[in-house]
Amino acid sequence: MTQQQVIIPFSNLEGDRIYQNLYGTLELINKNGRTYNGSIETKSIKLKSGSLSYVYKTKDNRWFDKTGMPIEQPKNLVTRDKNTDD
Repeated sequence: MTQQQVIIPFSNLEGDRIYQNLYGTLELINKNGRTYNGSIETKSIKLKSGSLSYVYKTKDNRWFDKTGMPIEQPKNLVTRDKNTDD
């Protein structure tokens, strides 16, 4: 049995990274070149200027900025109060 060769993108040499194709599909490639199979959520954050941006969160609780690079969990997440659904 032959072992499948894993091709690691050059941009992943520093660590895990999220990529998005032209159709908006997200894919997380781990540093070892393997594709993450869990879910990836988009979360809103509020910037210092008051404008909104977004980050990504994986099911295993890893966080990535909007360019797909790993970050610590942001402290400026926008949360929605479940009691005030508009």
